[in-house]
Amino acid sequence: MPIKSNGLQSTADGERQEEILVVDDTPADLVAITAVLEPLGVRVITAQSGEAALRLLLEREFTLLILDVNMPTMSGFELARRIRGGARSNRIPIIFITASDREDRRVLAAYDELGAVDFLFKPVEAQVLRAKSSVFIDLARRAELIREHERREHARLLEIERKALHEESLQREMEQLAEMHRHKDHFLAVLGHELRNPLTPLVASLELLRHKFAKTPDLDPMIARTRDIMERHVEHLTRLAEDLVDVARINSGKVELRKGRVSIQDMVAQAVATSRPLIEEREQSLELQMPVEPLVLDGDRVRLVQVVTNLLNNAARYTPPKGRINVCCERVGNEVELRVEDNGHGISPKLLPHVFDAFVQGKERQSVGLGLGLAIVRRLTALHGGTISVHSEGERRGTKFTARLPLADDTPAKPRDVPRELQAEEG
Repeated sequence: MPIKSNGLQSTADGERQEEILVVDDTPADLVAITAVLEPLGVRVITAQSGEAALRLLLEREFTLLILDVNMPTMSGFELARRIRGGARSNRIPIIFITASDREDRRVLAAYDELGAVDFLFKPVEAQVLRAKSSVFIDLARRAELIREHERREHARLLEIERKALHEESLQREMEQLAEMHRHKDHFLAVLGHELRNPLTPLVASLELLRHKFAKTPDLDPMIARTRDIMERHVEHLTRLAEDLVDVARINSGKVELRKGRVSIQDMVAQAVATSRPLIEEREQSLELQMPVEPLVLDGDRVRLVQVVTNLLNNAARYTPPKGRINVCCERVGNEVELRVEDNGHGISPKLLPHVFDAFVQGKERQSVGLGLGLAIVRRLTALHGGTISVHSEGERRGTKFTARLPLADDTPAKPRDVPRELQAEEG
């Protein structure tokens, strides 16, 4: 049985039970005292000698000791003296039972020298013994309640401190992450600008070569192909640099939208014109489904065209040659819904939640890129008060991107459908 510092022992059901040690060399007295104390709900442990009592005190701790003074070999006073001399059990309350006279000097000395809490004189009244013992049992139980409260309060304070330290650690980590993001955005911005600086003269030089070669009808075909290759790769590098600059600006909140009236039909037409060379190069079919009614947005034309262009380019790159791309626009309440759907490689369930994260790319990409296009789409859409979502049944099963943007406030309400019967009557 485990030792408890307050004389409480755990029972089989987990409740604690006080133990009282009764030491008397007379078996009949032990039986009588045990019978008196058991109604108190305690466990009574007995010993018939001082030596046996000392062994028990080494093994366990007790709430109360009841000692017979007159015992052979080791008297109750001698046993108490040894108990008080030890560090383990020197604070256990002791009630002496004696047949001596109340004026016996040894009795009086026991209060001063041995720390006796009470003396009971034989013959012992059962009610008196039970009442006096119950006082110490109640004190032990209250002390245990206080200690339990202190343990819980200590645990509560430790938990508060642990949470505070955890929150402080999280705050430091968040600040470090924010600082890392700031450094990353600064690096991307610097990288984009540094890439654009040498690209500007290259673009100008290639344009001069185009005009020069146009006046040379007998130009070597090898030179023309070389110039085309250089122009194509310079254009690609320019797009990468622009994407880097855009991401850095958006992350730092430096993008200023130049809003104006934008027709969804014009916006899609301009984006299709920009992406058509890539689509035609891959011999893909492009189907457009546009509404008849004019749908007008209040937004930045350049940025909105960039959103649709990035979606079209993404579809073209991840759709095999001669694949199909469908662009559909329609009004949904006070919003316009733009869907770009393809029958290309699709997106795995594992990658799907991260499609709009920066620098994320599928395994099967048809052109070199940084994985920034869709991240820019999501952020520019959000800046216009819209949303963007993606759906794919899995790899090899195509992808559908759905963007929703708010219509301008003064857009005419959508006319309600008129039943055919009324149309006939009006006709």
